[in-house]
Amino acid sequence: MIDDVARGHVFITANSPGEIAGWVSPLVEALKRRDSSVMVSLVITPCQYASGTEAEVAAELPGVDRVVRIGRLTREIVFGGKRNRHLGECSCVLFMGGDALYAVLLSKLLKLPAFAYIGKPRWRKHFHKYMVTDANTRGRFLHAGVSPEKIAVVGHLSLDSARLTASRDEIMARLGLAGDSEVVTFLPGSRPFEIEFLIPFFAETAEIMRERFPGIQLFFAVSPFAKKELMVKSAARVNAHVTSSGDLVTSGGCRIRLKLEGRHELMSVSRLIVTIPGTNNLQIAAMGVPMLIVTPLNKAEDIPMDGLLGLLNPRIFPIGLIKRRLILSRTKHMKYVSLPNIIAGREIVPEMLDILQPRDVAEKASSLLLNPGLCETISRDLREITRHRGAAERIASLVLGGRVRPAEEVRRL
Repeated sequence: MIDDVARGHVFITANSPGEIAGWVSPLVEALKRRDSSVMVSLVITPCQYASGTEAEVAAELPGVDRVVRIGRLTREIVFGGKRNRHLGECSCVLFMGGDALYAVLLSKLLKLPAFAYIGKPRWRKHFHKYMVTDANTRGRFLHAGVSPEKIAVVGHLSLDSARLTASRDEIMARLGLAGDSEVVTFLPGSRPFEIEFLIPFFAETAEIMRERFPGIQLFFAVSPFAKKELMVKSAARVNAHVTSSGDLVTSGGCRIRLKLEGRHELMSVSRLIVTIPGTNNLQIAAMGVPMLIVTPLNKAEDIPMDGLLGLLNPRIFPIGLIKRRLILSRTKHMKYVSLPNIIAGREIVPEMLDILQPRDVAEKASSLLLNPGLCETISRDLREITRHRGAAERIASLVLGGRVRPAEEVRRL
C-alpha cells in the first residue's frame, strides 16, 4: 500500500550492494533528520550487478519505511488507483542506481518529479534535477546540453557512509587485540561470483603473508550482502573450513577471522586493506587507510557489464568467450579502476589489474607493509581527496526543500 503521510513520500530506486550500503543508507538518515515525518520507500529494481540479498539487507536499514520490488509497486499503483493522492508536497522519485528507466516510469505513474544522483545525463527531458559528484561531472552534463539549473554538485555520498563511533583503542579492545597489533583486512566482495573466486584466492594470499609476517592479524570483512553458505562452500574448494567460532582456517593452518559486524570499525584500525574496486574504496579512503586494489581477470567472463551481453549467462557458449575477450580488451585501455585514483586523476593507491595468482597479491601487499613511508603518503593523500563531506545533507535538502512546484508544472517534466 502507498500510505498517507504528513509531508511527503520519497521513492528511491536502487539495487546492488554499493548503492544501498554506500548511498541509500546515509541519504535516508539525512532525510529523516531533516523531516522525520517523510516516508521512505526503497524500490528494488532488476540489476546485473546485484548480489540477490539487497531486499533483505535494506529492510534492516534505519529510516527505511518500506522495501518493495518495482514490479509489485507498479501493480499497486496501476490496479490500486492510488497514483499521487495524499502523497504530500515533498514527494518525489529519486534514482540512485540500476536502470534510470525504472525511476522515469515510476515518476510518470505517480505523477511526481524525478531526481537523479547519477554520473551520466540519461533521460534528460524527464529528470527535474541531476545531482552530481563534482565540477568535472557537471561540465560533462553541460557539454551534453543539460541546463545549468538542472545540475547540482553535491559530492560523493559514499564518504558519508563511513561512520565511526569508537576510538582505535576501543575498537582494538573489542577485537581482543593489543593496541600495537598489525591488522591486515581482506574484503572478498558480496556478489556470488566474487565470493566463489575471492574467498579461496584471498585465503591463499593470506596464508602466504602469514608465512612472511607471523605476527600480523588477518581478517576477512564480510559484507552483509554476502551469502554465508556460499562462503563456506567456496572455502572448501581450497581445503579451508569455517570453525564454530567463526574463523576461516586454511589447509596450512592459517587462521583468518571473519568479521560479520562492525566492518567499518575493523577497516579503520587496519594497517592495510586488500580489496576489489567498488564503493568501499571511498569508505576506506575516508578513513585514510592504505589499500591495495585487486582486480583478477582470471574469470573475466563472470564480471558484470552493461547492455544485453551483461544479461546473458556466460556459461552459454559462445557468450562467455565473447564477454571475456571484450572485457580483457576494454581493461587494456583503463587507466584506473579504483575511485580514489579516478577522483585524483593519478595513482594514490596501487592497483593490480591482470590475470593474477595469490602469490602476486601477497608480494605486492607485503611490499606495502615493508614501506611505512609509502603507506603514510597514501594515507595523507586519501584524506586530502576525501575532505569534503555532506553529500547526503545536500541531496536531502534538494529533495525535500528545493522542489515545491505546482502540480501542473510537475506533470510537464
